[in-house]
Amino acid sequence: MNELSEPLLLPSAQEIDDMKQDEFECWVRSAHKELPKRKEQRNPLTHLRKRISEILSNEKLTEVQKEARVLSEIERFDIIISQSQVLTSS
Repeated sequence: MNELSEPLLLPSAQEIDDMKQDEFECWVRSAHKELPKRKEQRNPLTHLRKRISEILSNEKLTEVQKEARVLSEIERFDIIISQSQVLTSS
């Protein structure tokens, strides 16, 4: 994903210093939700490998369930890559 197309999330050090307590708490909650999403979007293949590995190591799942979940993860990966390519070509 092209970082220039992402809205800025991180304030400057001065903006952090100037925030009131409630503003800072709100920003922390927002950043806590958004930063993991951005991390995954920047490197989806690494996360795909981790998710597939977790699925395959889950002994509670049958082979059919594993296959379905792996396929679902691959399809999700394709969507992320497609969206990323659209954003970077814009």
